[in-house]
Formats: sequence, structure tokens, C-alpha cells
Amino acid sequence: MRLKALVVAVDPLYVSDHLSWSRTGRFNAHDLLPLPYTDEALDVVCANIARAQDALGCALLFEHPSSYLAFADGSMTEWDFLARMCERTGCGLLLDVNNVYVSAANHGFDPFAYLDGMPAERVRQIHLAGHSQGESLLIDTHDRDVPDGVWALYAHAVARCGPVATMIERDADIPPLPDLLAELAIARRLGARPALQEAARRARGRWTPTAPASKRRCAPSIPTIRSCMNWRGSNGRWPPRSSPAMRRPSTRPASRKSTGTARASASRRRCRSRG
Repeated sequence: MRLKALVVAVDPLYVSDHLSWSRTGRFNAHDLLPLPYTDEALDVVCANIARAQDALGCALLFEHPSSYLAFADGSMTEWDFLARMCERTGCGLLLDVNNVYVSAANHGFDPFAYLDGMPAERVRQIHLAGHSQGESLLIDTHDRDVPDGVWALYAHAVARCGPVATMIERDADIPPLPDLLAELAIARRLGARPALQEAARRARGRWTPTAPASKRRCAPSIPTIRSCMNWRGSNGRWPPRSSPAMRRPSTRPASRKSTGTARASASRRRCRSRG
């Protein structure tokens, strides 16, 4: 088998794939389609994972994709599905925090509940990325900076999973190297500073979707790390009045020079605020 030969030749630390499907009969969607979260689907997935792990001779990691629709007959949450899948097969997880954020905004569930419900001890790697605002849904495009809401979820994830290898994904609109290194520095600080992790834990439970996904025009507001750090109760109000709301990305065209200057300025502001 060619895949087995490749694994033997490369000897990677982990072998991973997406937990999704793309083909039925002779039709191939060329996309990562969501699973129905049912007992029947769980049986099929676990059988396939067991077959693949036996053939490759190693435990696999599986990454949950972002999703834009869900099956109406689902009988469990995505994080419950992941927990049962890991328990039955012994596989690990690749946690994509941006995918959790995007799916939570699109479907209206609590992303902190997702992180608390998944088996943190099975997470072997974490992915971070940015996303774009579509007409009514968030789209996992990997072409923007990691937003504050995703950083807040990442801090909570690290607090639960411990020191896990993290990768920032960027597939398009690649910024200058200093901007990428600034994001890397943020990830390292969040992974190393218990105060920020505690701030994310305090934010837990305060996710409030604003509308059904079919009517939502922008992402629900998630407290930023900065707001979490400054929160002192505020008479029970959350998020604090000073919390910056997540704004819909502008569609106005900008020159390459002005875009680069704005991005660099934003990166400097983030670094100073987290320094």
C-alpha cells in the first residue's frame, strides 16, 4: 500500500486526516463535508479508523472541519461524537480552534462548551487561523490574521490541553514575515502565561449567540483576551462596555501599500497590548 510505504519512509511524528466525507457514488464534492452525528455514523467512522490504524500500524489524529450546515437528525453534539470516537478507537485529535469558532458562530453553540466537552487528553496538535465574513456565515478562508475571539478560545484550549504543538495556518493574502512572527509571539505568550489562561477560564460560559445562523449578519461577540483580563464584575454585565465588538470585514478595496501599513499597525498594537 502506497500510504503505508510513505509512512514508513517518512516516519512522521503523527499521521492525520480530516473527520469528514466528500464522495457518494460517482459524485465527489472536492470539499470537507460534515458528518451526521448519529450512532450509525459513529459505527461507520470507528470501523474505518480501526481499519486504517491496523493497516498503517499507528494511531491517527483527526481534525474536525468547520461547517456551514448540519444534519437535522443528529443525536449528539460534535464534541460528544469526538469523545466517543476517541474512546472506541484510541485515535488522537487535531484541534482547530478557528474551526470551533467558525462552526459555533454558524450554528449558534457555545465554543467554550465544545472545548470543555472534548477529550483534552487526546489533543496532540492545535491549529490557528483567520476567517472571513460571508453573506450570512463565517467562512474558514485562512486568509486573515487570527482574530481576538480565536485567541480567547486558544487560551482556554491551552489551559485544558497543556503544552501542545501549535501551527498558524495562512493560505492566501500572505502578510510580511514580521506580521507572521508577531502572531507566533502571541501564541507563545498565551501558551506560557497562566494569567491569560485564567482569563480565558473566567470567560467560559459567557458566549451568547445573537441570532439563528440563518439570520445572522456577523459573528457573535466573544470576549477578547484583553477584555477578559480587565473584567472585574461590572455589576454582572458581560462583555464589559469597553469590549471591542467584532466588526464585519470591510469590502472596500484598498491598495497593497495601505493594507500592509494597516496590518503592521494592528500587529504593533496587539504586541503592545499583550507585552
